[in-house]
Amino acid sequence: MEVPKVAAKYQLTLNPTVLPTFPDDDNVYYGENPLPPTPPSFPVWPDPSTLIARPDTYGLAGADGAVPTAGMDLFESLQENLDRFLRTQAKESHLGSTMFGNSDAFVRELKSQTTDWSISESGIEVKGAQITALWAEPSVTVTQVAERWMVRKSGVSLQRPVPILLELDEGGREALFVSMTALPQFGAFLICNEQGASALRYESWEKDTIAPEVTEKALEAMESGTLRSDQAKMLALSIRRAKHAAPVLGAIAAYLYDSAGDLESIQRMAQFYIDMMQPIPYDVALMGQLDGEWRGPQLWAKVPPIGARTQPEPGAPWDSHAIAGGWGVVGGMWPWMRQGWAFLDAPEDIGSQLIRSVLLDVREHLTSARFTTGDKAGAMLLAQAFGLQRKERQATQILYARA
Repeated sequence: MEVPKVAAKYQLTLNPTVLPTFPDDDNVYYGENPLPPTPPSFPVWPDPSTLIARPDTYGLAGADGAVPTAGMDLFESLQENLDRFLRTQAKESHLGSTMFGNSDAFVRELKSQTTDWSISESGIEVKGAQITALWAEPSVTVTQVAERWMVRKSGVSLQRPVPILLELDEGGREALFVSMTALPQFGAFLICNEQGASALRYESWEKDTIAPEVTEKALEAMESGTLRSDQAKMLALSIRRAKHAAPVLGAIAAYLYDSAGDLESIQRMAQFYIDMMQPIPYDVALMGQLDGEWRGPQLWAKVPPIGARTQPEPGAPWDSHAIAGGWGVVGGMWPWMRQGWAFLDAPEDIGSQLIRSVLLDVREHLTSARFTTGDKAGAMLLAQAFGLQRKERQATQILYARA
């Protein structure tokens, strides 16, 4: 990890502290996608004896306070190389915009999808692919209302989250399966491409002007490769300001907080979902290292007691008080986002019921789609482990009352 080494060389303290997500030996990727662009060649770091740290001059000021020309040339060269590298990565890397050819195409797809949800029911709508069937628990029923798959359980509206597999029609190719969760009183809107689900948004019948816009911006930033760990607080703040705790925003913020080594903020965010009487997104429970417990068919997670912050969070003083902790229902049985699967540990190693051992076997069947998508073999492992059955939707003329 280069940054800590350079900081030590110049006797500087890193702020924030750098905590790599993966150890060096684990930072290996496999796949059939194009390789990322070649990293740029950076100039050699100058001798520390010629420089001292000065925040206002990027640490390049000399002993007399003047900034050496060579020092500024070095900084400008580094900045130029870094900017060029990030632009190239966003355009060419398979981790970025090539999922849609370019990020502009993805943004157009995102903005063109209507996500209006005006009923207090649960449902699913997909853009960019056709759903062949839905896999769910035996008591779950699916009916067709226009282009939407309405999901109910035992003939009534969902009262708890249920695991769902969406079987996509790939036009003669082997079917892909999006592994997701149906949430009570939320409509799920997905955008799919050849790799599976590239975007997922949950919308509530309770109209909100904050969460949808921020979720859209976060997905756009992920596609272009410009979403940074220091934006986690902004996303978490948006969750608090919304009329409901935005599910996907919480999942994204959890990974950003984790990259900054801020476990406490993830756990505080989980508590907010409990306070709002909403399911805790599985990714939030996972990254928050919450203890899990199965109560019948439902997974629960426990937020531990958290002491008050010694210094209030800037812009979020409400997130500084002590938390007693408690149990909350988990939304999902597996990570919503592809990156979450890398954090799954063997259940017997961590002593938690949050992770079922079958999930470790499913990992090798996943595609590179942003939201969990896999092949049929992986989907059948999930179906068998969680008792899911194949269901084809049937047209209906039932009119659901507006809430």
